[in-house]
Amino acid sequence: EDWLALNDSTVGRNLPLVSAQTLVPGPYTHYIDVHGVVKADESAALYAMAGGRVATIRVKAGDRVRQGQVLMTMDNDMVQKQIAQAQAAADLARTTFEKQQRLWDQHIGSEMQFLQVKTQKEQAEAALATLQEQQRLSNITAPFDGIVDEVMARVGDMTSPMAPVARVVNPGGVQVQADVSEAWVKQVKAGTPAKVTFPGIGESFDAPLLYASEYIDP
Repeated sequence: EDWLALNDSTVGRNLPLVSAQTLVPGPYTHYIDVHGVVKADESAALYAMAGGRVATIRVKAGDRVRQGQVLMTMDNDMVQKQIAQAQAAADLARTTFEKQQRLWDQHIGSEMQFLQVKTQKEQAEAALATLQEQQRLSNITAPFDGIVDEVMARVGDMTSPMAPVARVVNPGGVQVQADVSEAWVKQVKAGTPAKVTFPGIGESFDAPLLYASEYIDP
């Protein structure tokens, strides 16, 4: 070094200090970058079971709702009238059966008469239950606890089973889904560590993969 400093004028030497370090084995994680989407565990677009006119809308966007809560009612006057008729028929059949049963308990009347009256009562009750279920299905109810994300219909609009009238979302649970190239099929499996990053909001977290789908995207 002294000789070079004195005799070699073409080299400007600024040598760094060199130190040694003992190599030890350690974990090395190799990541692949994929783009995914965030989906709510519970998100439903609500449709009317049958076409009809919207009579009332009981919620607005942003409202919290409970499972089974009525969100919209439909104009179903015809069904209500049919329910009233079926209710009257069911009440009459029930009263007739109770009287016939008292006579049958006293060994008055034939067994055939008793069975006929019993069958008429059961048929009337079944017809009433069918109409009540039809009325229930004509209304729009919340399928789970959540928040009304959007209301597409307005009072007076005609609904169709093909067009949604509202959307309910439960933000309590979400999942991230991503498509992975077939080159990494053997490496990506349940339990594989993943780093999820949301560049738009500057958030990230580490978590293992919960499930690797068996579905092959065509």
